[in-house]
Amino acid sequence: MVKDCPQLRITCSNCGKSGHVANECWAAKRSGSASVAQRPESRGSTGLGTGQKPSIPARVFAMSGAEASQSEELIRGKCIKDRLLDVLFDSGATHSFISVDCVKSLNLYVTELPCNVVVTTLTGKPVVTSRVCLGCAMMVHGREFEVDLICLPLSQLNVILGMDWLTANHVLLDCREKTLIFGATMTEVPRLIS
Repeated sequence: MVKDCPQLRITCSNCGKSGHVANECWAAKRSGSASVAQRPESRGSTGLGTGQKPSIPARVFAMSGAEASQSEELIRGKCIKDRLLDVLFDSGATHSFISVDCVKSLNLYVTELPCNVVVTTLTGKPVVTSRVCLGCAMMVHGREFEVDLICLPLSQLNVILGMDWLTANHVLLDCREKTLIFGATMTEVPRLIS
């Protein structure tokens, strides 16, 4: 019977709901509260019994352009005006971006948008811009594309192609194989190793 379930007698001191305790509460994690409780450490975790929190290896593509430009996963090629550029294909980016320095060195035409674009970065600090290179011609693996590139102060990284470009051009990222797969709307469907 439901009323005999011991979990229903447990009440969370964080959210007040029954069925779980505070260290299992997801309400605090979603709200971004500073009192987010951690899940109990499991056996085999590093730091167990030492007073330190356990750690696991994790990675983001780039915290800065310098880190991205040194990544082995970065695809490098002649993309804009026959110039060798560092391009990052980023499924975590909602839009596509170009560095302000790259815009200047390539002498690209910049359009001022009627609104500001607020870009949230990995550091959590928003970057506000209203400048964009519209219809910029790019070569990616021998194929020509037009893309709108929002100007950002990237460091040592030229272009980020985000979900707007990936979805518009039916491009799939195979993260395991580190390949780009062009969709059926293209004349061919080759697998290209990055």
